[in-house]
Amino acid sequence: MKLKKTYLFGIIAAASFMFSCEKDDEVKITPSSISNLSTFELPGQIGLTWEVPADSNYHYLKVSYFDHLLQKDVVRLASVYSDTLIVPDTRAKFGEYSFSVQPYSITNTPGTIQSIKGTSGAAPMVKTITGKAVLTTTIDQISTNSQEPSEGPIKNLLDKTPSTYFHTIWSLGNKPWPAWIQVDLGKEVDGFSFDYTNRQNSNGKPSVIEVYASTDGETWKLIETISSGLPSTSGSTYASASIVPADDMKIRYVRITVTKTHDNGGFFNMADLSLNEVFVTIVDPEAE
Repeated sequence: MKLKKTYLFGIIAAASFMFSCEKDDEVKITPSSISNLSTFELPGQIGLTWEVPADSNYHYLKVSYFDHLLQKDVVRLASVYSDTLIVPDTRAKFGEYSFSVQPYSITNTPGTIQSIKGTSGAAPMVKTITGKAVLTTTIDQISTNSQEPSEGPIKNLLDKTPSTYFHTIWSLGNKPWPAWIQVDLGKEVDGFSFDYTNRQNSNGKPSVIEVYASTDGETWKLIETISSGLPSTSGSTYASASIVPADDMKIRYVRITVTKTHDNGGFFNMADLSLNEVFVTIVDPEAE
């Protein structure tokens, strides 16, 4: 019995030795290097880009850098099928970031390290909506480029009476289109929303609205296009989402421009319209 145990141990030892030799003799594949490594700026991000060689045999790239926000070293990986890596949550205020880029082969063999520096674009403002309030609008604050002379004066938009209405031009040969309603908010705001009620009839209901904003009433900027969810039925109501420009624009004037109606009639009508100030808290990540 003792002899059999000794013989079995010898077989196990021999097998272990053979496996160890095979592992030691495994072929290590040295990865090829990327070329033309460069960086570019994005808002609150840094992009790295490179050229993958046609005969590439690397499996992935390891990109290492120090994250100033996390206060620690960070590693990100990019596969051989990618030629770009976007590094998120960076800041312009930290100046240059230092990156080490190293290829690894399928055998996890490291290749040559390349170093490069890059800077971040300024991180965008973070805007948080904290509430809203109805804005009081008087007849001298509202205007249009298309008032039908025979019916629907624009003042009817403010009387809170669903049976009255505003109507754009339909009886004249030269009908302005698209047609808009312009409102002076009476003060500069960071954001706004609007509500309206459709006229109690069957035609002229907006199906596409472009919302423009201005600080001075002269220069206009398209800040929202609404092409879904606009009601088509008689007397129906609509409440827009909060509209807040992506930049730090202050809004004093608003144009609600109808570019299409549900019946494609070339004019629109509306019973009531009101605007709301949207209160916004703005945080500058570069100042934190």
